[in-house]
Amino acid sequence: MELYLVRHTTPDIAKGICYGNSDIAVAPHSFAAELEAVRNKLAGLEPLAIPGSVIYSSPMQRCIKLADELASSLNLSAPLQDARLMELDFGDWELRSWDDIPRAAFDTWAHDHVDQAPPNGESFYALHQRATAF
Repeated sequence: MELYLVRHTTPDIAKGICYGNSDIAVAPHSFAAELEAVRNKLAGLEPLAIPGSVIYSSPMQRCIKLADELASSLNLSAPLQDARLMELDFGDWELRSWDDIPRAAFDTWAHDHVDQAPPNGESFYALHQRATAF
């Protein structure tokens, strides 16, 4: 089995904002160019032409928009959405400026981000378990 991992394009959110599993649209000014760059990188990859090739996507709009466009251009079925592919849940930090997150809380998390979760969020270990289950 061949597996290609593609990250979403630039999200439509200001720089310096913490986001993980918040459902943010793609940046309209850069989407077309970034889509074309991904298409060019995938061009000519034989496994994508094999019948039964599938695209899986997080259900987040910034992910599914790219997945839909790629599936269409590769003549594949609509992407299969799976919530286990969503990004890290930053909990109470979602959509806050990184500068507004108390430094002590951030440092505690950063010191052990694998096992420590942001307040009401998830740890990287939990994210790993979720993605592994996928």
